[in-house]
Amino acid sequence: MQGPENVCPLPEAKAPEQCVHCGLPLPDKPIFGKKPEEQFCCRGCSLAYSILQDTGLGRGYYALRERLGESGQRVDEVGDLGGYAFFSDPSFEERYTEPGEDGLRHVDFYLEGIHCAACVWVVERLALQIQGIRGAQLNLSENRLGITYDPKSRPLETLGRRLASVGYAPHPARGAQEEEIARKERHRLLIRIGVAAACGGNIMLFSSALYAGEYQGIESGFANLFTWGSLALSIPVVFYSAMPFFRSAIGGLRVGSLHMDVPIALGIVVAFLSSCWHVFTGTGHVWFDTLSMLVFLLLIGRLLLETGKRRAALAARSLFALVPRTAFMLPEIGGQPRRVSIESVAEGDLLFVPPGDCIPVDGVVEDGRSHVDESLLTGESVPATRGVGQEVWAGTSVVDGALSIRARATGDETRLARLSRLVEDAARRRAPIVATADRIAAWFVAVVVLASCATFAWWWSAGFDVALSNAIALLVVSCPCALGLATPFALSVAMGRGARSGILIKGGEAVERLARVRRLFLDKTGTLTEGHPQVIETTLFDENAELHLPLISAAEQRSSHPVARAIAAHVPPAAAKVEDFHQQPGRGIRARVGAHEILAGNAAWLAEHALATTDAQHAALAVRETECAAASILLAVDGKLIGAFLIADGIRSDARETTAAMRARGLELELLSGDAEAPVRAVAAELGIARWHASASPEQKRELVADASGDALIGMVGDGLNDTAALAAAGVGIAVHGGSEAAFEAADVATARAGLAPVLEAITLARKAMGRVRLNLGFSLFYNVITGTLAATGHITPLWAAVLMPISSLTVIGLSFKR
Repeated sequence: MQGPENVCPLPEAKAPEQCVHCGLPLPDKPIFGKKPEEQFCCRGCSLAYSILQDTGLGRGYYALRERLGESGQRVDEVGDLGGYAFFSDPSFEERYTEPGEDGLRHVDFYLEGIHCAACVWVVERLALQIQGIRGAQLNLSENRLGITYDPKSRPLETLGRRLASVGYAPHPARGAQEEEIARKERHRLLIRIGVAAACGGNIMLFSSALYAGEYQGIESGFANLFTWGSLALSIPVVFYSAMPFFRSAIGGLRVGSLHMDVPIALGIVVAFLSSCWHVFTGTGHVWFDTLSMLVFLLLIGRLLLETGKRRAALAARSLFALVPRTAFMLPEIGGQPRRVSIESVAEGDLLFVPPGDCIPVDGVVEDGRSHVDESLLTGESVPATRGVGQEVWAGTSVVDGALSIRARATGDETRLARLSRLVEDAARRRAPIVATADRIAAWFVAVVVLASCATFAWWWSAGFDVALSNAIALLVVSCPCALGLATPFALSVAMGRGARSGILIKGGEAVERLARVRRLFLDKTGTLTEGHPQVIETTLFDENAELHLPLISAAEQRSSHPVARAIAAHVPPAAAKVEDFHQQPGRGIRARVGAHEILAGNAAWLAEHALATTDAQHAALAVRETECAAASILLAVDGKLIGAFLIADGIRSDARETTAAMRARGLELELLSGDAEAPVRAVAAELGIARWHASASPEQKRELVADASGDALIGMVGDGLNDTAALAAAGVGIAVHGGSEAAFEAADVATARAGLAPVLEAITLARKAMGRVRLNLGFSLFYNVITGTLAATGHITPLWAAVLMPISSLTVIGLSFKR
């Protein structure tokens, strides 16, 4: 194997950010040209560029376009430059949307201005009011809006305009570009804070002079100057710095919702208008100093909340890293590896990965041996040893030795990409408890507004200024932002922590259900046992049977089941053609190998084909099964029973400790397996599991799980194709590492680490998360009731209300991150 020592290193150059041809932003995986700086957003641009260069028209075309000012419009600036017409362009659909079911398409947007659960409600309702939009789900922690729409209606331009009009400017969600938009949004927020601080500081100086003048006297000319100066300086605070609060409030009212910013916006407007009235009439107290500092402190609180949200989003994404955009491709016969775009790598290509590099594809090692850091996928901190014939995954890193890898899956087909899609889908699913909290928060806003009006009326006898001060304080301090953040933040943090440990929980609803599981069905193979069964004994019923074993091995090679792999490894397969292969999950296989009909499986499978052991054969096999805690795989060739393989699988080293810990935490365990009675009974006895079911078909597994679901929320742990129906029927399906893709897709929770320990870890994580949710909700309600009461009784000024209001939200975020 040759390394890349003689490969000329690529020059260190700044990667372009825009397509060389059209000027649009590059996607996460651009199309590479002949030179490093030639990168394109799609194959169409790459082809157009090549034609222009090959015909000698390139220089003139691009020079003319630049003179005419027709360079491509950046998608992240489209809202500022020309509206959202580009969202209806066919090229937008090609680059940023994905096909869905029934002719629909799906697109993700990153939204500006999202900060609380009420924003989620408003955005989703605004989107669903537009004709052609069939689904809208907003992920609060990542500001990511998923839209399912009918492309015939072309609703995206209308969606963009409508969201931008209420302060939620949408941008196509694309990796680094999304981070850049978030950075710009944060920068704008800092400018608003700076304006509020600068104006507020000067207003405070004017106010200090006015307050001193009330006791020591002040000339009317100076008093008017300071008062009108305060009014002038408060205008940018109200109409610029406070604008996000007004936009959110107006957006909620447009869809018939009392947004959480309604009390804040109402308090700011009332304070500003009443102060202006007092300036114009020359009577009463002005609130410009309090108003400006109120906005400043509220924006500081929002900045801290956004920081917490970004932290939660990063935690949720921590399972994934950037797969390299280039790879070293090896020629099939000799030669040096050459660097190519990952887009040009196809299944079957041979790649070279030097020490320290990230593996760009899923594949099988063909040459070399190395430790591979798989913590991204498994959560295991100790690198695994990988050599010839072993699988490796995109996103994992080669630690010491170099590897030659035969690509099996690239791009969106890799395991990492599938995990990424599942996490994105999961993040959009809203747990029932989140919806409940949102409804409580919406009612709470209405109660706060009514209570503020009642407070103003109650304090009217003490004077207008006192009544207004107490009413504004109540409006500000009782904002239910913490109530809206309490649930989604705790669930988001839990899913992020699980991802870092190799546990994928598919959405907040799965967290909520997993926490309520009290009864757990466990598959045996791969969950409680090592999942590496071996043939420990061969019994032959015919003197010529040994000649047919290679034919059976050849048929078993077509199956991915662990037992089939064990048989294929035990007997060298015949070099015969395998045709009409059929696999019945939980039963066995049937195939034509050369001129022979092959059957292999359990007794029920052979009985379906009118084959059975004699009483003597059955008794002999039963004795050996009991003695060895093994199962028999019966073998038949051309309609004749010829023998059996005795298959055994050792119990995992951590299974005893983990099952004991599960029982200690109140979980009722039940063993459910398709294996024969003898090994199932032996494993159950060894692990102290009282109830067990053997020889269960996939249909029987599903029925057992479905029937048990009436008693309590049932969990099912499995890894094989034969567990898929049971996983789907359970209240919570848990697929363990190494299982089939079908099981992984059907499950609500998937573990990237082997064994039962990650399952217990997932349940513990979910229970802690729901405990944190209850704590957050209780604290939010208690805090708002106490501070609201203090404000209504005149013990909190509007300025102190602005200080206290974000404390509850920040406390909720802090509690969510607490371990």
